[in-house]
Amino acid sequence: MRAILLLFVGLFLFINAEEVDKEATYVRIFSNLVDVNISIDGEDVGRVPIYNHQVKPHTPYTIVATTKSDYHEKKLTKEISIPTNNIQTIEFKFEPLKAEVFLVGEDAQLYINGKYIKKLEKSNRRFKIEAGENIHFALYTKQKQTQFYKDLKGGTYEEIPYTLQLSPEEIRIYTSRVPNYVWEDTLEAVNQNTTWDEANRYCQELEIAYLKDWRLPSLKEMEMLYRHFKEEIYNGFGGPFYWSNETSEDDAGIWNYAMVKNFNDGIEKRSIQDFEQGKVRCIHDVALENQVDIQNYLDMDENNNTQDEKKEAGDYDKSLTKDLQRFLLK
Repeated sequence: MRAILLLFVGLFLFINAEEVDKEATYVRIFSNLVDVNISIDGEDVGRVPIYNHQVKPHTPYTIVATTKSDYHEKKLTKEISIPTNNIQTIEFKFEPLKAEVFLVGEDAQLYINGKYIKKLEKSNRRFKIEAGENIHFALYTKQKQTQFYKDLKGGTYEEIPYTLQLSPEEIRIYTSRVPNYVWEDTLEAVNQNTTWDEANRYCQELEIAYLKDWRLPSLKEMEMLYRHFKEEIYNGFGGPFYWSNETSEDDAGIWNYAMVKNFNDGIEKRSIQDFEQGKVRCIHDVALENQVDIQNYLDMDENNNTQDEKKEAGDYDKSLTKDLQRFLLK
């Protein structure tokens, strides 16, 4: 009898608890940073992420998020009032602070975290950037380059000297640089005809100095090269059609196709991967994020931009070298 009574009491409490939960109001709190502490009306409720913290419905609350990060805002505040039987999600986004740098060294093209910034000259070496950890600086000229990483705290100023080193000979001789990318510039890219599979494998296995992870280009990347940087390829183009990485198959599933681009007239078409022959010119990403938007270049013709405007949209180191040494070595 006692056991039955306890069972009924437990069931009663469970049903009531379910009713209370159905009437409850909750808040979930997240942030783009990890080390963020949350307080609600002055009461510490812990670090993000916070799941289902119960609050009173239709009651105004002040939520304060704080962080000890040296690279972002320190404090954010939001006011909330949540209806009954509701779960509201709050996200705090801490924006990066600014740091100021003064780069000291030779004139060079400057990239930060893979994004082209500008050509460094005497008058523009001091500037502000987003604070952060392991910020990647890369500087290039036609013959030289250097790269390094720096931690820059918000609100600080730092003078950063650098020294350019001669680029590896293979890089100087067998590649050409345009915004975001390094293009293979070898006689192999001019002379050999391959199927798509052979072209894809060739790029995957290609190594030029320290550069690995080459790939076939997209049609959009080849269109940018065709419209604006075709003259930068020292060895030229040995045939009209070059393979892209864009593939498809026919409706019957018999033939596998890949798109090719004609560098004589810009025409694009699809070719059968297994039988048709095309040229291959591999491409290497300078960086995988924060890149100059390719569409900027593709839109320029339609917008009738001048050459100066094209240069402002994403300046570039036109070529690592185009001298007699390069010609003789090729």
